[in-house]
Amino acid sequence: MSLSDLSENKPSGREDAPINMFQFWDHNPPAEVVSLMSTWQAEPGVNYRLFNNETAEDYIRERIGLDACMAYRACNVGAMKADFFRYCALYEEGGVYIDADTQNLGGLSTLYDPTSKGLFFVRNSKLANDFMIICRPHEYLMQYAIDKAIQNINQKLSNNVWEVTGPGILTALYRSEDPEKVRLFEDYVILPVTEIRKVVGFKWDLPYKQDASHWVAYQTEQRSIFKTD
Repeated sequence: MSLSDLSENKPSGREDAPINMFQFWDHNPPAEVVSLMSTWQAEPGVNYRLFNNETAEDYIRERIGLDACMAYRACNVGAMKADFFRYCALYEEGGVYIDADTQNLGGLSTLYDPTSKGLFFVRNSKLANDFMIICRPHEYLMQYAIDKAIQNINQKLSNNVWEVTGPGILTALYRSEDPEKVRLFEDYVILPVTEIRKVVGFKWDLPYKQDASHWVAYQTEQRSIFKTD
């Protein structure tokens, strides 16, 4: 299925209620990221909300619970916090989560299909949910992702962000040989990641990605992705 197929199959009577849109940046975002976020803030028909470390922690504690909040606090990397928060926000309210270091190229409405449970993208047979997820509220997959992330964090499963809180969680389900697990994705639209480039502009060379706080630096320098205090 392509974006054009999705748009053609969408019912004409789309609800007028705004779509929830969530973004996250743990502290003060750099100017280049603020500029990118503004392209999503300007998207018509969305209820846009930007969360930081403190507001995300409050949200998780109040909406999801103390166990989830404690797991969030144990994350030592901004990307882990973003991963964890997106699952919580989408489970609780549904809508769109989009990474802050991307540009809105237009056409978001072509992705939003109210007849499906949500939308994922695949890259080389792996779920590429590290930049955008669309999901209805209270869906099992988001609850599973929250629970699995809590377990992975508490057990300090590995020092790999992708595996502990990132796309590895749902990719393991998607690639499972258990048909019951695979069927969990049946009512979701799943598109190749090449399709998203028509809507989302990726910025790979932003200065902050060379900073020591970036998740890649933690992997390269073998610093712990978990807080020790």
